[in-house]
Amino acid sequence: MPVNHRGVTLLELVVAMAIIFLIVTISFPSLKSYSSYQDLKNSTEKMIGDLKLAQQKSVTEQIKYSLQVTALSADYSMIKKSQSPVTVENYILPTPIVVASTTGIVAQEVIFNSAGAVENSGEIFLQNLQTLQQTKIIIKPSGYVSWEKI
Repeated sequence: MPVNHRGVTLLELVVAMAIIFLIVTISFPSLKSYSSYQDLKNSTEKMIGDLKLAQQKSVTEQIKYSLQVTALSADYSMIKKSQSPVTVENYILPTPIVVASTTGIVAQEVIFNSAGAVENSGEIFLQNLQTLQQTKIIIKPSGYVSWEKI
């Protein structure tokens, strides 16, 4: 008489758990790297949004606005360039992200005029200090802003 076994043996369960553990162990470093890159990407997109907000305010209010960044710092500010400059808002980047450097931007300040163009075009480099990954924000003379991974 044949015997019908139903269910899973303890050995099959242990083998399945070992395979799952091995897959998780192998994929964890790449998942951590992906998470770090997402932090950098999100910070880059947030700064671009703030640049576009300064540009929009310049056009709608017909007053110069700027985004002032500081190299090797995790913060930047939006400034209303009226007779006496007023800091509209201060922004802080997440902990491992900093403004690594700028090129072409005079006094580390992106100034938008009332037409939406910038006074000095250039680039802003953001860096994740843990992974050393970088992104580059490109600011064209027309005020067009884009970014790329380095």
